[in-house]
Amino acid sequence: MKSGIFREEIESLNFKSVSEISYTQKPDKSGTITFGPNDSGNSKMPGRDLPGGKQYASLELIEDVKIVYDKIVDLQRQA
Repeated sequence: MKSGIFREEIESLNFKSVSEISYTQKPDKSGTITFGPNDSGNSKMPGRDLPGGKQYASLELIEDVKIVYDKIVDLQRQA
């Protein structure tokens, strides 16, 4: 995962150790996969990405998000 404003930070994520994975899908089948608790109650609230707020790793703007999600879940099961 790539992050950072003033300095680029790269961090890897072991799919096998992630306990919760969820996805959201748009009508065109693109979407976002989130690694961590699904906080759907707060997902539409302004300011949820404020500094100090809990943010989980995610993959965004994925075409055919359900296919990618299914592949990740399959990799987890193979562990």
